[in-house]
Amino acid sequence: MVISRPTHTQPWCSPPPEAILALHQATEVDALWIAIRDLLSQSFICTRITLFLGHLGLSEARQVFTDPPIHDSKAWFEQRGKINPFSDFIEDNPEVPIYRFTDITGSKEAFSQTEFYRNFARPEGWDKGISGLFWEMRDMRSMFSIYRGEDQPDFVDEEIAFLQSLMPHIEAAMNHVQQLHRERSLRRVFEDFNRSMPLPVMLLDWKENLVFVNHEAERICAFWNFGPEQAKAYNYRDTFRIPGAILESIRETKALILNIEPKELDRFIFQKKTLTSPRLPGITATISVATAGRSLARPGFFILFEERRSSQAGSGNQDGFSTVQLLHQLTRSEREVARLICAGMSNQEIAETQNKSVLTVKTQVTSIFRKLDVSSRAKLIAKLMV
Repeated sequence: MVISRPTHTQPWCSPPPEAILALHQATEVDALWIAIRDLLSQSFICTRITLFLGHLGLSEARQVFTDPPIHDSKAWFEQRGKINPFSDFIEDNPEVPIYRFTDITGSKEAFSQTEFYRNFARPEGWDKGISGLFWEMRDMRSMFSIYRGEDQPDFVDEEIAFLQSLMPHIEAAMNHVQQLHRERSLRRVFEDFNRSMPLPVMLLDWKENLVFVNHEAERICAFWNFGPEQAKAYNYRDTFRIPGAILESIRETKALILNIEPKELDRFIFQKKTLTSPRLPGITATISVATAGRSLARPGFFILFEERRSSQAGSGNQDGFSTVQLLHQLTRSEREVARLICAGMSNQEIAETQNKSVLTVKTQVTSIFRKLDVSSRAKLIAKLMV
């Protein structure tokens, strides 16, 4: 089979089926970029192709790929973005799917007099081009640009229509890779915060949708929203809702994120926010931004609740911490040993149940006593059985 290639006389043509197939097979960002680059370069005559990924709102992309490569591309595109003549057009035209450069820059003569052309377009080898954009409502998610040089023709309406026919394939591939990134990112976040169990924890995605909440967090939210007496009359799960103060704080953090240079987001250190329940000053919620390295997934928000109970006369737990907070100080294995101690088992019985040596159990019991500041099994049981 003879595969046609774009030429000066026929600047666009249908790509080979293999190019479409490679696009839909991509599961990683690098493979996605190569597939998009090959698809577009086999469909249109051009001097350069660039892919912009990981936008938040209308900010600059977090990841940029370009061919031919540019030395120190990160710094290059950061400076380029500051005087990009297309940014205002994009902001004023949300959800626009395609734009031709010359419809914005005007004549070749006028464009060649601009600082952007002298500092960026000319060194990159182009003076015309076209961009395809992908949106989620009014938020731009990603875009690509195809550039042409001085000796190449501008894009005509027939080419734009042909590009529009390719864009559903590109968008589907991007969505697939982005979904995989989101799942991997959330999995890594779960692995990180699982170490906080059994403390009350909750995870929200960028859109403030609930990704995860455990039973303890449902209980704390009910206490936060209704007060302890009224909350006890409810089923915590059926009446669950995220406290308004937490959502308001998350929205403030999102506004901060949108003002950060996108390529700096992965290295930016976010300060945790701690809120106190207006009904119960002993209950606090610490909110942190949940990110996972150079991921296309948008940040999420991890909420860790803490509950300090009032000391009560005669209570073994005089420090005011809940049982789950006390257990949080122990390793998973130590928590299981503590549970068995509370069930009345001896070291020998625990060793047999856990398939451990008695010496190992004794070592763990000593560690438990030290961490929880108790000196006997009876005091441990009194402290945990509050």
